[in-house]
Amino acid sequence: MTEQELKALLQKGESETLEMKQAVPPPHQIAVNLASMANTEGGTLVLGVREPGQAVGINVDKAKAAIAAAQRHMAPPLEVKSEVVTIDGRPVVLAMVSRTPHLVSASGGYYKRVGDHTHALDAADIQAHAKAEKDDQKALSELSSAVATQTQVIDELRKDFAKANSPWRKFGWVIAGAIAGAIVKHVAGILLGG
Repeated sequence: MTEQELKALLQKGESETLEMKQAVPPPHQIAVNLASMANTEGGTLVLGVREPGQAVGINVDKAKAAIAAAQRHMAPPLEVKSEVVTIDGRPVVLAMVSRTPHLVSASGGYYKRVGDHTHALDAADIQAHAKAEKDDQKALSELSSAVATQTQVIDELRKDFAKANSPWRKFGWVIAGAIAGAIVKHVAGILLGG
């Protein structure tokens, strides 16, 4: 894509097929953006641009690494084409995906684009995709895999929540707070001559 073509695209603003990010989002968020576009009409994620289409530039290596890492958050793997375009001397990175005939999950969920927003697919959306699949066995396999992945993600989140709220962790924070309070009291006493 040329600089002029990209400028013209960016001037139209975010849409169902275009998402702009000023900084490099975490890989799981990139995965959600790209999968949502692939599940809708395809599209382009542009990193290093602030709305309404003003190039601010980006660390190209960091952006490409995050896009590559996003692949681990999608199932099945999605073909992502990336490209670097310089706008007014500032590099921006494009990640482009085509519409896929099957659903692509990201971070354990399914998403779509509605206008310039990303939304989770509901049961009717998932069912419509499954009915459109020519191979019933493949559709069933993909849905089974998605449910298993979602169950695993929910279980990991539940375990993380339980750890964060464990009595031992809370006790540790109380002890740390008491030690910090004693140190502050001691230092204050020294500073105030006491």
